[in-house]
Amino acid sequence: MRLRSVTVSACAAAATALCTGTALAAGAVAGATYRGTLSALPSKVPISFRVSPDGRQVVAIGLGQLPIYCGGSGPPAAKIAFRAAPISASGTFTAQGRDTIAVGPLKGTAVATLTLTGTFSAGRRESGVVSTHFAGSGSKCGGHSPYTTKA
Repeated sequence: MRLRSVTVSACAAAATALCTGTALAAGAVAGATYRGTLSALPSKVPISFRVSPDGRQVVAIGLGQLPIYCGGSGPPAAKIAFRAAPISASGTFTAQGRDTIAVGPLKGTAVATLTLTGTFSAGRRESGVVSTHFAGSGSKCGGHSPYTTKA
């Protein structure tokens, strides 16, 4: 009979952890900043983000520069901005971003859209892929890069 009460208590504790969000973001360290680099480009592009204090979202995503997969360079004075992304119970997330022109007559015009998908793992690590899609004649310069980060 004692074994049964221990099992019920263990199950109740696990259910409570799930309900309170303790196990919500598998592997994500609440409040931590993750830093790393994209790995499929000639130059290493830094990537960073924070996990919200409650461990439920990826916020403050930053890329050192716009990933471009053809000759040339990105538009001058462009600004990359990502939306916050919820972290699933399995520790995955998908964040949508845009690179927009920051100044001049085309201010606010989207140059590219970006998608960042990631998965948290043990050891304060996370990995994923950044995909870049350009509008108009720049469409041939789109691509994707795997990356890894660590808190």
